[in-house]
Amino acid sequence: MSGFHHRIETSVHDMFMPPVPSGEESKAAGEAHAALTPPRRANPSDPFILECDGIRMAIPERLAAMVMFILRQTAKGRPVSVMPIDREVTPDQAAAMLQVPISFLLKLLDEGTLGQRKIGTHRRIPYGEVFVYGKKMQIERRKGLDELTALGQEIDAVIDPEGGGGS
Repeated sequence: MSGFHHRIETSVHDMFMPPVPSGEESKAAGEAHAALTPPRRANPSDPFILECDGIRMAIPERLAAMVMFILRQTAKGRPVSVMPIDREVTPDQAAAMLQVPISFLLKLLDEGTLGQRKIGTHRRIPYGEVFVYGKKMQIERRKGLDELTALGQEIDAVIDPEGGGGS
């Protein structure tokens, strides 16, 4: 059976918490990445040509880049998840993605920080909003760490103005 016709079943859990690739999967991904890495094309707008089981097909550059990224990360043993940006998730799933307590996530929904749609008593949150909020949290966390690092350096300079590191 051709690799193009093989259907891969993925649970909702695997989309949010994908499993770590096995050694065999990492090795296969590395080999596939090496085999698919295209030579430099004279014209970067030329399509990426993929050949499998004797079938040649052109795929858009952006799609080729996504496939190569997934293979590269899998080869390094890193879990990878692909999610359609317009998918909706439950509050429990969003809380798991953001690694926050469900009570905190519900507060974000009630404040309107994250958009939601109600289906009866059930809430659905656009994945794109969860993703963007997660990125904002990551940026704020990084800024906070940078400020702590700078403060630590200032304290070190006051404690040890000579920079000698001790006695």
